[in-house]
Amino acid sequence: MSNLSQKLFGVIVCDSQAKWGGSEGIAKRVEDVFGTKEGRWKTFVAEQGQFPTEEELKTFHGFYITGSKHSVNDDTQAWIKQLELFIQRAHALKKPKVYGTCFGHQAISKALGGKVGKNPSKRFVCHNETIVLCEAENDSRFLNDLKKISEKKPFRILQSHGECVEELPANAKNVASSESCKHEIVLYSDNIIGAQSHADFFVEDLLDVILPSLLERKVITQGEFDHARDSFKQPIACSDMAVAVRDFLNS
Repeated sequence: MSNLSQKLFGVIVCDSQAKWGGSEGIAKRVEDVFGTKEGRWKTFVAEQGQFPTEEELKTFHGFYITGSKHSVNDDTQAWIKQLELFIQRAHALKKPKVYGTCFGHQAISKALGGKVGKNPSKRFVCHNETIVLCEAENDSRFLNDLKKISEKKPFRILQSHGECVEELPANAKNVASSESCKHEIVLYSDNIIGAQSHADFFVEDLLDVILPSLLERKVITQGEFDHARDSFKQPIACSDMAVAVRDFLNS
């Protein structure tokens, strides 16, 4: 298939830590998890101020905004304001499709008028957690995909966050909640969705990379580490969620 006939997708990489292989490693993970043979991907490194222009934006079919070590409330990071402008443009244009995870979800909410703050527990959350769908008047394919996941197995997915969305912007629809995040999955508009959880993560990411670092830095206790490890014994629906996200971006 020629490049001209392929759908064009962008990944807005908002982190560059070496433990993930830098920005290139993060972009590759996104493409591996959410890409298809019918699409091609372009990487934008947000920390370096790389974002599509308004004209470029119109040529893309979808964008994925990654997680980050940063807080969306950090006013010292100029690129976060640029990210918010990108989100506002996509929202105003009503295209392309945009999906944000964790930090990406929070950035979408803040850009559109919502509020982001520390987790209600004031503790860092890093485990496998149950997702509960809310009663939402929406017949979108994405929401129907979530319902199918919930019906066939316990809907549990990997979480890793110190902050979450506290208040939604106007017209946003909350479609799922979790113990750690009331606004777990949100339909911001027909073309923009955000989720606090990580469909892009594998258990090994938490067990071998994130949790040991959190424990070493005393961000979590040994008890919280053990609880997280035990949670991985329960079913995990990340791969099912990834399919739903992929379908949304390609729709």
